[in-house]
Amino acid sequence: MATLGIDIGGTKIFGVIVDDETIRNESRSALPQKEYGAFIEECAGFIRGYLSKEKIDAVGVCIAGALDPVAGVVFNSPNIAFIDNRNFAGDLSAKVGVKVLLENDANAFVYAECVLGAGRWKECVIGLTIGTGVGGGIVIGGKVHRGADFVGAELGHMIVDQGGVLCGCGRKGCVEALISGTAILNHVPKYFSPARASEIGSAEEVFDLLNAGDESATMLFSDYARWFAISMANYIAIFNPDVIVLGGGISRQPFIFKSCVPLVKDHLFTDAARVIIEPAVLGPEAGAVGAALLAKQAKF
Repeated sequence: MATLGIDIGGTKIFGVIVDDETIRNESRSALPQKEYGAFIEECAGFIRGYLSKEKIDAVGVCIAGALDPVAGVVFNSPNIAFIDNRNFAGDLSAKVGVKVLLENDANAFVYAECVLGAGRWKECVIGLTIGTGVGGGIVIGGKVHRGADFVGAELGHMIVDQGGVLCGCGRKGCVEALISGTAILNHVPKYFSPARASEIGSAEEVFDLLNAGDESATMLFSDYARWFAISMANYIAIFNPDVIVLGGGISRQPFIFKSCVPLVKDHLFTDAARVIIEPAVLGPEAGAVGAALLAKQAKF
């Protein structure tokens, strides 16, 4: 049974076919933001491109934001606000004539890693995508844990430093506000002189300075490592997972596994808790793969 998985971002759409455990026919396209009707038609056209070539039994769509996968409605999309509170899955399904499952992108990521990647055969898997923001997902016993109101596993919005840095969600000291790529750039004025800070335009540049031995970058990432370790220790204290899987661009920086992960044990409440933190295996297509896998086993 072939299913199509689609990952919809703020400016692009990515698709992949999952047939049993075979991943194939990857494609991507720009996705200009328009009004709702035109946006649905753009997504439908992308899906029709696949339908014209082979039989697809279901489509899984993952997108950032809080959503209800049963109703197929997004409550709060940080990237595409005009789809909020619309019957997105139902409207898209009506356009293409195939059942459509809607899922949060971080949930789709961790489910893919649980089935085909670093969390395979594990009972409890936590997934974190550390990039521009911090997304989180949890799979327990092979099922995505979404919470009573479908807004669980917002791991990027656990407060680690109360009264700390302002997060995009409006609160202060969230994990996302401390260890995301956006956070690293926002930390720069605190650790660098105004003149030097004005010359830094990305988190990658700050990592480059760290690797070059820059003192200010070293101080910044000393605090970063502590925030990272406290965050992971909190997740371990709550869930005692078999593994925490890290994805996203920031997680691929060598500093994360060399300097941050070893500190986690210092913040655990008991030595009995294991610290098993692994890099994601599937890469940037994991969200689309997870969406396809979830659509495959969904009961529409």
